[in-house]
Amino acid sequence: PQWVLSDGMLLNEFDEELVEWVQGFLVPDNFRILLAARELDVDFDLTEKYYGVSYRVDVIPEELMRDLRGELHFDELSLPEPNLFIPDNLEVKGQKTSAEPGAEPALLKLAEGLELWFKQDDRFFLPRGEVRINVENPRAYESPLSSILSQLFVLVLKDSLSEITYDAQVAGLWFDIHESVDGFSITVDGFNDKLPQLLRILLTTIKNYKVDDTQFEVYSREVRKKLDNVRHAEPYNHVQTNTHYLNYATVWRYSDKLSAFSLVNKQRLQKFIDSLFEQTRIQMIVMGNFAEQDALDMADMVIDVLGSMPLPDYARQWSRVLLHNPGSYVHHATMPEDANVNSSIDVSIYTGLTQSDRERVVLDLTSIIIQEPFFDQLRTKEQLGYITYSSDRKYSDGYMTLRLLVQSESNPAYVSQRINHFVRGF
Repeated sequence: PQWVLSDGMLLNEFDEELVEWVQGFLVPDNFRILLAARELDVDFDLTEKYYGVSYRVDVIPEELMRDLRGELHFDELSLPEPNLFIPDNLEVKGQKTSAEPGAEPALLKLAEGLELWFKQDDRFFLPRGEVRINVENPRAYESPLSSILSQLFVLVLKDSLSEITYDAQVAGLWFDIHESVDGFSITVDGFNDKLPQLLRILLTTIKNYKVDDTQFEVYSREVRKKLDNVRHAEPYNHVQTNTHYLNYATVWRYSDKLSAFSLVNKQRLQKFIDSLFEQTRIQMIVMGNFAEQDALDMADMVIDVLGSMPLPDYARQWSRVLLHNPGSYVHHATMPEDANVNSSIDVSIYTGLTQSDRERVVLDLTSIIIQEPFFDQLRTKEQLGYITYSSDRKYSDGYMTLRLLVQSESNPAYVSQRINHFVRGF
């Protein structure tokens, strides 16, 4: 147990002489400087043998060498602060019994604005845990502009948390934050001892976040570039997005977001962040080496740090799936990139509802069985397209489909006929 935190590298003894010997090479007279840039206002008199790159070799200026031999002091070079996330207690709280391990988490608390689930580790008995939190707020995805602002918020937030990320990972902890159609999701896992402390720091940073000018410029440019590049994506990527658009009540396409991007600015982002936690609904599950009271304490901490008013049920943004009437439907869309000679066909065969355990299992089995013969017939034998695959798609609280996709230079109508012929004969 005393070696758990060694992270794959265990030092058995400290050799002071060896350390001093290595340090003896770290002197100003035993190094070279490599300087590379896109543009340099100097003359090059040498050419690299293999790649023909121009370069030059100079003696290090004496003034710089004199400074290096003198007493150097940099405030930026210092030992790091103590890592707050290194666990002190690796005690396992669960007790082994003859009973079978529990299969499902238990609903520990259901209150206005809070839904708390709990599952103690009764199988592996490790000093680890995981907490997942969904902070639900309908503003996060109510419009294309809100969707962009949510994405921007997560990007700048992760950048601000980079220092915490490093210390946490060194200490065996990990966290992730991402936006969703109904708000934001936070996941924290690793050694359970300092996990609540990490969670509090994350929530406090999220709640009190102030947008930095440089971060906003960098990441808003990155988001805009990604949206601009979507039009150059492969046809099978576009067809997947369109399929989601046709089956969900609310899906914002890249074109919708590009139309709204001119409204994005730092002030609007800050105002958006400040309003996200005015009213929320917290869905939370605590798993692993925790007791019930630990879960309740963490839930109270989440509510206290965010300081949100409960979100009423009637104000929740439900992820609604469109239920189509029986029949066959065809949706045609033109590729935004004219230079791409490929087309893509995505055939969705509706097979049942996700609420049925039996239908889900039957679809999973069918999807596995059909993968190889579908690929063999349309890709290997008929050579219709390099990208050919089948899978299943499950829409939350809605229909399930068996999905057959081909990207090809052939006429889409012909490829669609070949897919239908395969299905009828399978």
